Amino acid sequence: MKKYNILYRQLAILGFTILLSSCLKETTVPIESVFTIETSEDNTSPVTIQLKNESYGADEYEWTYEGGIPSSSNQKSLGKVVFTQAGATTLEVIHNAQKYIPSKYYNTLKGIQLEDVIAHADDAGDFRFDIQWSALDPKTKKSISVFVDTKNYSSASNMFKDLGQFKAYLGAIDNFDNLYIIQQGGRGVTREQIINRLKNVLNKGKNKDEIFEVIWKNETLRKNVFGQMSDPYFKIQAKSLFVSKINNKTLDIFNSILITK
Repeated sequence: MKKYNILYRQLAILGFTILLSSCLKETTVPIESVFTIETSEDNTSPVTIQLKNESYGADEYEWTYEGGIPSSSNQKSLGKVVFTQAGATTLEVIHNAQKYIPSKYYNTLKGIQLEDVIAHADDAGDFRFDIQWSALDPKTKKSISVFVDTKNYSSASNMFKDLGQFKAYLGAIDNFDNLYIIQQGGRGVTREQIINRLKNVLNKGKNKDEIFEVIWKNETLRKNVFGQMSDPYFKIQAKSLFVSKINNKTLDIFNSILITK
């Protein structure tokens, strides 16, 4: 068994949210959140995680485990939680999030959710994410969602055959670095192959036009990607820049394509 000793902020990396509160009204009682987590070395699904609560100073507990069995608890002793849906790539990212998520987000990650419907996906359909964390934007200090879309393909040519899920992500994020497309390593697929595949798919038919419109309708994403201009021809200029960045493979979304280590 692999053992982790982590504090509250770090616990969120493994996907557990805790609400600790003291019922004493007249005396301030310090609350210290300390946990021991044990998980098997095997990263295949299902995975069982053993949690030992060593916190003190609280008399009410609320735990939620999105995608886990059980999915919630109000007991002090946590016991075991089984995750049945997460695959090997998803579990690798959860266990080693610091390898894939930049520190500006990693240090504030909390409230993990697994395999649920992407919000704001009405026009694209009910597509699901693999991992979603809450985090703080380092500039605005506002809460954002950080998504991970895990892949396990033996050929890059099988990726992005349907851009519906990609559109759903673009409708839900605030910036391109809120989304990470992560392929399982050791499958003979390189990062460059995935980037070239996405570039080629975007250039096929009306795909880049449709993707641009999704970005344009997402006001926050649009401002972060293209900035703000008063020029009445700003949309035309922004689209020209978008197409150029696709062809030059300099679009920021390409930076978020990764391979597990």
